[in-house]
Amino acid sequence: MSTRLSLTSFIFAFFTVAYGQNSRPLNDILNQISTQWKLDSNSCNGYRCSVWKKLLHVKTDYVSKDAILLKLGNPNRIQKLYKGSTNKNYVSYTYYVYKDACPNIDVDGIAIEFVFDELEQFLLEITEVFYCG
Repeated sequence: MSTRLSLTSFIFAFFTVAYGQNSRPLNDILNQISTQWKLDSNSCNGYRCSVWKKLLHVKTDYVSKDAILLKLGNPNRIQKLYKGSTNKNYVSYTYYVYKDACPNIDVDGIAIEFVFDELEQFLLEITEVFYCG
């Protein structure tokens, strides 16, 4: 019985530590990458490609649209969305991460998208987007 309890405690502790290491607050990551992200605004220097996955695995603590724009600069695309089972309106801010033929944007690539509610007050999700032109 005590072996089973010890094993269960170990597994719980392991997953708690592992989750905590991969889930830093969004604001911390934004502060860490801000300067270099802005310098790679056309996504051709390779910096965005090296850090974008960090943004996918963050705790989406309350971070305003203005804070994201301040830290990452102007997005490459802003788009209104109408999706979901409730068919609500959303607004996405898209930043290019990687393009096959820099600096052209009409080629295959990867982008990261910050999706806000219709009033652009609450960050709802951060997703990766694959596109081709």
